[in-house]
Amino acid sequence: MARARQPSPTDGPPPPIALRPIAHPHGSVALASVDTPDAWWSLREAHELPPGALRAIDRPYRGSRGLRASPPPVLPTGDFQRALVVRAPIAALFDGIDGIARRPIELHDAKGLIAADYVLLEITARAPLDRAHSTATWEQGWLAALTAARWPADRITPRAFRLLERPEHLFVDPALANALLAAAPKHLVVDDLTTPSGQLYPPNWSRSDLRPLDGPATAEAAYWALAAGDRQARAQAIAHPWWAFAVARCLDRGPADDTRAAVLASPELAAWYATEVDAIARPDTRAAAIASGPAALWYMTHLELALPDDARAAIVATGGHDDTTVPALVTELAALRAHLRGETPLTSTPAPRIWPAHDRPRYAAASRRRKAPRHSALDAALRRDIDAFIARGHARLALAHDAAPELVVAAIHAYIAELQSGARKPTGKPLAMRMELGCAWGEQLHRALGWQWAHVHADGAEPAIALISPDAAIAHLPFALITAQAARRARQNTCLLLFNMLADGQTPPSKPGDYVAVQ
Repeated sequence: MARARQPSPTDGPPPPIALRPIAHPHGSVALASVDTPDAWWSLREAHELPPGALRAIDRPYRGSRGLRASPPPVLPTGDFQRALVVRAPIAALFDGIDGIARRPIELHDAKGLIAADYVLLEITARAPLDRAHSTATWEQGWLAALTAARWPADRITPRAFRLLERPEHLFVDPALANALLAAAPKHLVVDDLTTPSGQLYPPNWSRSDLRPLDGPATAEAAYWALAAGDRQARAQAIAHPWWAFAVARCLDRGPADDTRAAVLASPELAAWYATEVDAIARPDTRAAAIASGPAALWYMTHLELALPDDARAAIVATGGHDDTTVPALVTELAALRAHLRGETPLTSTPAPRIWPAHDRPRYAAASRRRKAPRHSALDAALRRDIDAFIARGHARLALAHDAAPELVVAAIHAYIAELQSGARKPTGKPLAMRMELGCAWGEQLHRALGWQWAHVHADGAEPAIALISPDAAIAHLPFALITAQAARRARQNTCLLLFNMLADGQTPPSKPGDYVAVQ
């Protein structure tokens, strides 16, 4: 374990240093929101934790020991969720430090509560990297890799902060680091800048295509002069969009007309300013953000919680999505919108719906197309298996064979949520459970919407068992959905929302015979 450096007498006050909890050697500790839908975790980062109660859930690997016998002073929340969760006595070391919010948090495992005296320390203060004194590489002016972060003694930073360029990285002053290491010597690491595995903004794959942020070094020098109290340096600092954002987020800690006007030159910074500083959508930041796919994606997933046509076009063009992945994004945004804005209550028992009658058989006849994509009929043995597993799925859910489709889907959604949280232990063989739930789920698309079971043939792929819409424009793989979401460490549960969106006709652009996949 790296230790805090001891400065020489001529060094002056030592610079802040990186701090992180050690990894969990026997499993993972995940942060879970008590009342926020799982879709939130697919779109947000650990340092953007939502309002409301949180808990930490210990998930040891099969056969390994967990944390119940000896709850640690610092929870090892892992690379993806670099959050600082500590026992109350250690949290007291942060008393009197500006830029820190506290949130009580409980530690649970599959058996229940382990300890209730943990505190999540939310480090709200930010500071930018001192580029001249740190070792890093840059792409188009954006931070690409960070080896060492240093700030000279005359450059003022908070006692505890997250790096503005990479909020996953936490820094504290050496005195605080030494106190923390003394209190939890085996649970914290300092001076480790290993790149975390979270979703960086802007994402790594986009950086070579972003508008350059390189600019004169005078703007950086002006920022640090302003931080030291030289108000005359403000105009020069905010002349560059990055340092204007740094002034707003790190020094002003709030919006101002001059800093906002400066960041509009960069779509990515306009989106980040809107979420990190304004905390509201505005016409000017929106117009700037949708000029870039990554910026439009960030803006929509954090502020508008929707995917209007202009933003969708940018996101599909350069934002890392295409017509096959956009439906899942729309589903996740609907979950967030429903929860955070109260538009549609998320309940396990939805309101009854009236489904149009249809006379389509459960299984589709073979397509007349000769080229892929096309579908073929399932053979008699497969049809018998699906018939049996549909009945077994209803039995597993304790539902009658004629239960309303929306109730069956809601029961599947609740069952999967319990599997993910560890509250339910699956009975029988895992493969059988997935087949039962997958068949029960797929059958509701048939009963409610007239979709049919078939083998779908795509270019270069093995035939897959799927449900296809009446015009074969859309295809869905039920077993892939259930397998992914029934996993213990799955991060989303979109069964109910996906069903409702398909029922409401919210599908990706397609034409009859396209077999566009929705998951």
